[in-house]
Amino acid sequence: MPLPPHEALIHLMVITSASDRDMTDVELARIGDVVRSWPVFEDFDH
Repeated sequence: MPLPPHEALIHLMVITSASDRDMTDVELARIGDVVRSWPVFEDFDH
């Protein structure tokens, strides 16, 4: 089952953040900010 576009973007951001094996709280907070504020996520049901 393919991921919906919103979830795919979030997965991509998390994988990119984790790629250096040092995923910080700042990075996670930034991802959260992006999901809450970018227009592409307006229809995303948290």
